[in-house]
Formats: sequence, structure tokens, C-alpha cells
Amino acid sequence: DDIARNMRTTAILSTYQGVNIVASGGRNLTPAQRTMLQGIEQAAANTPSHAEVTALDHANTQNLIPWELVVSRAICEDCQGIINDRNGILIGQQMAEFPLAA
Repeated sequence: DDIARNMRTTAILSTYQGVNIVASGGRNLTPAQRTMLQGIEQAAANTPSHAEVTALDHANTQNLIPWELVVSRAICEDCQGIINDRNGILIGQQMAEFPLAA
């Protein structure tokens, strides 16, 4: 789907528990995206948020601890602020890490 590929952000959030959360911005994952999910991957239910926040919120509801976040498009300023508020560190325009507290 050209719209999903060119206009929607997809985020993959790896967690310390070994689960990967896959989320889309603005709507749920497409049927094609859902069919590609593997055993350790979970589709995040859509919220009115961007893909990054949808993935982080899903992790929170599942009691999973974020580790690495990778997105298909540059992380916007609003999402950067949310990532920072959740103790994430931006690593370039499309990636963030969430180090465990010492």
C-alpha cells in the first residue's frame, strides 16, 4: 500500500523481555503488515498517537520495558520530547535507546 509505505510511520520497539512491538501512526497496522509479524512480535492497537507513542504505550500496558525504538521516518519533536520524558536517548533521527536505570 503506497500510502502506508510513503505517508505513515511504522515503529518497532524492542523490549528487555525479548518482545518486539510493531505500531503504526494514525491507524492500525495494515493486513499485509500484520501477516508479517513473527512469534515474538506484537501488533500495538492503534491510539490517536504517533507510532512511537503507540508502541511505548503498548509496552507500558503489557508491563514490558522498552529497550530500542526504530521508526520508518524521522522522529518528530513531540515524540522526541515523549521519548526523553520516558528516559529514552535519541540515537539519530530514526532511533532511540532506553537504558536501564543503574
